[in-house]
Amino acid sequence: MRARSADGRPSARRKRALALGVALSATLAACGTYSPRWPPPPDASPAYRAGYTDGCFTGTQKGTLDPYPRVRKDEARFENEPEYREGWQAGERLCYERSRDRLRLLDCRGCAL
Repeated sequence: MRARSADGRPSARRKRALALGVALSATLAACGTYSPRWPPPPDASPAYRAGYTDGCFTGTQKGTLDPYPRVRKDEARFENEPEYREGWQAGERLCYERSRDRLRLLDCRGCAL
């Protein structure tokens, strides 16, 4: 396998291998524990933090326009614990909006800044 084509650029096989590696890494990372990119307030209660983390995971999934977003929500806690519910709603809303904003920036390749 040649690492570079005749004109010095990476070969198509190398590009495919790199893309596969990135996809596999992302898949494996998604299987681990989730730590939100935008964390909850440091003084929040454990219930709020748990709800926020679950809501942020869900909002991030929805914000990336995944056709099958995964929802992470402890339904029993959502129904019975106001702090978990408030954290979930805050995390879902904030992380959805920020994920959509990041997607818009990535889609703006030729935009004048």
